[in-house]
Amino acid sequence: MIINSKDYRQRLDERVKTYDSEAFLVNEIAARMIERLDYIRFNPRVVLDCAARTGFSSRLLKKQYPKSMLISQELSDSALQQRKKTWSWRQPLLVSSAYDKLPFLTNHVEMIFANLLLPFFDDPKMVFEEWLRVLKPNGMFLFSTFGPDTFKELNPPSTYMDMHDMGDLLLQQGWVDPVVDMEYLTLEYDHPNQLYDDFSQMALELLLPQS
Repeated sequence: MIINSKDYRQRLDERVKTYDSEAFLVNEIAARMIERLDYIRFNPRVVLDCAARTGFSSRLLKKQYPKSMLISQELSDSALQQRKKTWSWRQPLLVSSAYDKLPFLTNHVEMIFANLLLPFFDDPKMVFEEWLRVLKPNGMFLFSTFGPDTFKELNPPSTYMDMHDMGDLLLQQGWVDPVVDMEYLTLEYDHPNQLYDDFSQMALELLLPQS
């Protein structure tokens, strides 16, 4: 289950008005993921942006697939409401629900996009099962997460899953042909408190290693 879901929702609720301008890491990763879709021949009719926060990734996905039906899902109602204020064209379908208990029929969507959501789960098996349930056969699942080298400079370091172990877990859960890849993003700070401040503004402080 998700780590401290009430705490996370509260943190995101408190930051929605400034989130788009502060969430540089979340947005950068989302943009890099969506850039890769230019090289994949796939035209989904229904796209689910799971944990869309205030809608940065949803806007990019709508540009990528303008003819697709876009579902923008988030745990935070405040984030959904903020999204309505920032969209300048046709709104996606906004859905408020738990990430691992989606209100959709089985085989309902053709693509799932989930950016930096898996780190919030102490065990990803449940959410993998739910996403596999709602995804149509031959659909696409694109996600990002942290790896074992994330926060390695901190004490204690992180314990995030290696990407090869993640691929093995996907196969065990019934996913087909998982492709794993990684990139290093380096953030430089003079003091750990600056890292905490940045992650706090992105509602990611719950993911920092706890001493």
